[in-house]
Formats: sequence, structure tokens, C-alpha cells
Amino acid sequence: MKVSDPTACKLLHKVFFRLPLDALLFAATHYQYRKRWDILLEVLGVDPALRLTPGGLRGGAAVYHYRAGRAINDVLWLLRLRNQQTLESYLQEVAALGKYEFHSKILHQRIFQHLPLFGSVMDVPGL
Repeated sequence: MKVSDPTACKLLHKVFFRLPLDALLFAATHYQYRKRWDILLEVLGVDPALRLTPGGLRGGAAVYHYRAGRAINDVLWLLRLRNQQTLESYLQEVAALGKYEFHSKILHQRIFQHLPLFGSVMDVPGL
């Protein structure tokens, strides 16, 4: 996926700039990655019954860009998708999950409550 937000680019640069080109971006097991994901959702107060997975981020990005009026070909390129059927499945899957809309305002509030931590990470010297 293409990252174009200036703040996100700055963070990614700080985190990954010193890594060798062949380094793993997450040098741990799938279990550890998923465990950290689940902890993040818990901190944000996301109901475990919603069964959100990291894989849902691509579908969420697809829906975001589609609703923002991006052309289908642009969404395909942004998400590095090879065919329109994959995009269609993302859009159908996420569109069918209307229950997430209910949580969006609450989640936005919780995310914004944690934004000061993001600024602190950005200010760490040597990171």
C-alpha cells in the first residue's frame, strides 16, 4: 500500500530507516503479531466479538478510498491489487459489516485520546 500522509511517512522513516534492506519489518512470530494487535484493540475498547483482524485494514482502506470518490483503477493501484475481483470482495466484505459504523465515533474519540503518545514517539531522539 502506498503511504502518502506526511506524518505517517515521517514515522515510518524514523522507525525503518536504519534497517538493512533485507531485514524483516516484524521479526517475531505470527502469534506475537496477533497478540499485539489484540492488545491494541483492547486498549481502544474494541469489542472482541467484532473479531477484527489485521487483514481487515486492507479492506478498510479500500472502502475509505472508494467512498472518498477515488476511481476504481486508482484504488487498485494504491492497494497494489492485481485484479478488480479482489477489490470487489474487500468492498463487499466491509460494506456488509455495518456494525462497525456504530463504533466509529467512540473509536475516533479513543484514538484521539492516544494521539499525544504518537507525538512522544515522534520526538524520541535517535528513533
